Amino acid sequence: MVYFSLRESKQNKKGLSPIEVSITTNGKRIYFSTGKHVPATDWNKEKQAVKGKSEEAQLINGYLIQLRNKIYQKEIELLQKGYLITAELLKEAITDKVEALNEKTLLDVLNEHNTERKAMVGKTVAPATYWVFEYTGRLFKEFIQQKYERKDLYLREINLGFIQGFHAYLLGEKKMGQNSCTKHLKFLKKLLNLAVANSYISYNPVNAYKVEREPVEVDFLNEEELRKIINFDTPCQDWSVLKTCSSLGASLDLATLILRP
Repeated sequence: MVYFSLRESKQNKKGLSPIEVSITTNGKRIYFSTGKHVPATDWNKEKQAVKGKSEEAQLINGYLIQLRNKIYQKEIELLQKGYLITAELLKEAITDKVEALNEKTLLDVLNEHNTERKAMVGKTVAPATYWVFEYTGRLFKEFIQQKYERKDLYLREINLGFIQGFHAYLLGEKKMGQNSCTKHLKFLKKLLNLAVANSYISYNPVNAYKVEREPVEVDFLNEEELRKIINFDTPCQDWSVLKTCSSLGASLDLATLILRP
């Protein structure tokens, strides 16, 4: 339970008393100051708020509401992480002294990366490249929801099992080829390298996972086939261009020829 009260016995030189907050959990109570002071005559004990509608009264009352909400929110976060809730632990949590509550998640790092790169689109980042960043982010969200039934994972939870599972998800569920999978896995590796560089984590687990592209075979014309093309006569202008390129040992995209006016 959260309760606000005025400590009238501790008036400062201006005659103002500190507003304190008490947190009671499992029969144990702890008090600490909110940092706000008001005259004793301005305090409404029943409503746990400052009397009146002055600007200062509204500011202090708004602050107390936010503080109460923050305490309840921190309690939820601690419960989600498996902590046994105590009044002292809640006090540490709202003053950001519980290190576990400051952990970064995979999507935190993704958002940091994409926000920075979005400003570079059209300059040093191609629109198609940025699209891949966002698409990979959607794949992360879909996989995490499907496998873990959660919206995000803490960086410390990204391990070899996650990487193998994500790879299998891309191959099976998304029916991607190995080279497409490699593209997304390399982006995951890039994000985790950023996390290591920013001291969010100490090690990148993707470093222990072998990610390789499949070789793509490219067929080239042999000398005899090239000579047949060079010696083939046709009134088609585009064909003449192809013959010239072939004689020079150059390659030309056939789609370009087909689409030329």
